[in-house]
Amino acid sequence: MAGPAVETGEFDAYAIGLVPTFQREGRDGLIARLGSVTSTDNLRKMARAQQIVLPEPMRQSGVAIDNLRAAIADAVAKRIADRRAAAG
Repeated sequence: MAGPAVETGEFDAYAIGLVPTFQREGRDGLIARLGSVTSTDNLRKMARAQQIVLPEPMRQSGVAIDNLRAAIADAVAKRIADRRAAAG
């Protein structure tokens, strides 16, 4: 019998829209929302699914989860800036 803390479903990589959350709540708001994801593997899945490019060191195992959350927020900020630059 599984307890309530055991995940029974597949991780939803789109549960938090990274770009929209950053745009609405800022960097700190995004990091706070990412606090609900307690697995570095799931954070990486989320970033990959939403086409957020992480620096190479953040793609390796052994990274502190807080550092990974910050790297995701920085990569989202870069993606938004790149889109704005491309738009003119």
